[in-house]
Amino acid sequence: MATRSPIQSPSPSDAGEIERHNARCFTLLRSLGQAVPIGVIGSAALLLDHPAARSRYRLPDLDVVLRERDVPSFDAWVRGNGAETTVWGAPWTPDLELAGKFYVRAMVSAIQLDAAFELSRLSVADFLASIRDVEGIPVCAEALVRELKRGKDEAAYARFLEQTGLPQR
Repeated sequence: MATRSPIQSPSPSDAGEIERHNARCFTLLRSLGQAVPIGVIGSAALLLDHPAARSRYRLPDLDVVLRERDVPSFDAWVRGNGAETTVWGAPWTPDLELAGKFYVRAMVSAIQLDAAFELSRLSVADFLASIRDVEGIPVCAEALVRELKRGKDEAAYARFLEQTGLPQR
């Protein structure tokens, strides 16, 4: 049986690159949050809540929640940033039926942005009601973010906590 090697802290140069990348991600979220009523969830939300962990984890993508009725505003912001909104790989159009699709996606400035308007176990309304400002970014309540992240993939959540040094709650 193979043993898993422990997750090691990034080197100082890697940590600097990670911090710069994450700062670009946070700038993108700040801009989106000023244009569209969203709430940040996922790893970005947890890193915003715990600044000391930001140099230990490079955000692979950004996750936000929004109401389905705000998808056109999201798309307008995406297009204004030179990108395209897609739904399951196909271009989003205003007449597209979204029921059961769960989210829309865009690649903005080489950063993947997923905007969920349906959640399988939790209410988007509950997330949006929990929003608070963190550095000018609308971030959902940490307890809800953790519950969603843990419920999606408990093993990945545990690895994230180990890598970032965040406490288990």
